[in-house]
Amino acid sequence: ADPTPGLGYEPLQEVATSSAGDVLDREPTEETANNKREMMLVAATEAPEPVYGGLPTPKVSEHMAGVRQAALCALTSLAFASGIALVVPGGGLVGPIMSAAQAVLINVGGLARTWHRRCAGYWGAIASQRQDLVNELLQLLEGVRKQVQALAAELEAAIDGLIEEQRPNLEKMAKHESTIKAVAPDFEVPDPQDLKKPLTVISGFVDTFVEDARVSLPLKLEEQLQSTFLGKLASDRRLFDQCAIQVPVALMLAVNLAIAVAQVLAVAGSAAPTRTAQNATARLLSSN
Repeated sequence: ADPTPGLGYEPLQEVATSSAGDVLDREPTEETANNKREMMLVAATEAPEPVYGGLPTPKVSEHMAGVRQAALCALTSLAFASGIALVVPGGGLVGPIMSAAQAVLINVGGLARTWHRRCAGYWGAIASQRQDLVNELLQLLEGVRKQVQALAAELEAAIDGLIEEQRPNLEKMAKHESTIKAVAPDFEVPDPQDLKKPLTVISGFVDTFVEDARVSLPLKLEEQLQSTFLGKLASDRRLFDQCAIQVPVALMLAVNLAIAVAQVLAVAGSAAPTRTAQNATARLLSSN
């Protein structure tokens, strides 16, 4: 609320006005300047990265790396062409063919590098899917073991309840065991704990089976994959690189070299009649 004269607000207003004036007139100290610089640095560091289309905007360094690689290929091609022109002066097809070949090698080399990185990503995805399949099978086996263990625990609890119910009869049989043996020498009082032995055997069998499956299952899966060509392609990194990288790049290199040499020969063939006519005209003029 605005201060009203006569209510005692005048001294407070004067103090507030004088304090604000002192703060505005006060010169910034070195400590204040340092704090301001630190705050600006923290704000710049914690600022979120700009986004475009819901994805982080590519950094300038990534664009510059691509530009530098393209410029390096272009400069290398120009340097090779200039060097070949100096080494092989005059006419002939050796210089143009060598220049075309080195241009093809540089371009296919850059393409091979990019394709190798992409195929490495494909191989990682295939290996991840294969490992996920093994993990799912192992989880299924673990689930079976837990179910068997739960069933064994329920049966053991039921056996314990049955033993408690029959305990008075068992105690009576134990008291009269000597009398009964006099009539039936082969008689023995049964041990209630013997009823749990089959459960222990079953639990041990299931545990052993699951542990063996953890070791043998990946090996069996690998054997099944090795039985077919596609399976080998999905499990053998060397074969994958040969079929997905080396063979396609070699074919591409051969095709591009053939096209480049054919272009050089075609240009040279089309230029030959023109040079022949020019030479004939020059000889005719010189004879006259």
